[in-house]
Amino acid sequence: MEYSKRIASLELSRLGFHVDEIPEGSDKRADLCVKDDAHTYYIEAKEKFTADESPEQRQERYARGDYWRPVAQLAPNNTVSGVLRDAHGQLRQTPKPDSAFQLVWYHADSDLQWQLAFATFYGYMHLSATWPPEAESAECFYFTFSAAYAMPDVEALLLSEGDGLHMCMNEFSPRREEFRSSRLFNVFSLGQLDPVSMEASGEIIACRSSVSRKNPNDVVKSLRSYFKTWLESVVFRRRVKQGGLRMAELVSDELWEQIETLLPP
Repeated sequence: MEYSKRIASLELSRLGFHVDEIPEGSDKRADLCVKDDAHTYYIEAKEKFTADESPEQRQERYARGDYWRPVAQLAPNNTVSGVLRDAHGQLRQTPKPDSAFQLVWYHADSDLQWQLAFATFYGYMHLSATWPPEAESAECFYFTFSAAYAMPDVEALLLSEGDGLHMCMNEFSPRREEFRSSRLFNVFSLGQLDPVSMEASGEIIACRSSVSRKNPNDVVKSLRSYFKTWLESVVFRRRVKQGGLRMAELVSDELWEQIETLLPP
């Protein structure tokens, strides 16, 4: 059983749901059929692990004069989008009653992977406000391609990392209000990310324009017109820390003891 499927099965069982693994068929299908007293949920579990750099790859990078790790953009990610799209396809190919809800469980091996999945699902982008002076920066949903928008028959994305678990609601699901009455929705009362309520509270803004998302400048112009604020998109970057050497391995014990005295406690 895949790691993400095992996590999903154990956690949902712990929460009191009846969990059955769906047998593999000729077509790819969902992983789990989950039930409570009133509802049935079909769940496809996926995972994404950051690839480790092999010693050979590291030496090749050093030989090129590249001593820095690749930089990851905290923005919607094509690889993650492909994983979610594949999960959606498997759910759609699974025979199921019309009354069943559909969800994707995505397990990330790091905070970075969690952020990428979140950004991809919601088409998230951070926007910097430059005018008027009192305007504040904003967190924008649906700025770019949104996996949630592309899969309206999926009620939510269950996003896990470490010991954390969140339910990312899909406001584009026509059954979202019906899903809110389900037990699965209510057990996540402390871990829900709901765009509708987040927008109402001012935590985010949402780009609901029909403008094409292919050109970010067109999206920015649309937002400027609607919010009467001069906004600019900002792509945050973050270095992937995997595969690095410990400093103590690069110097003598005597020199390392001297370096340690300079490091913060």
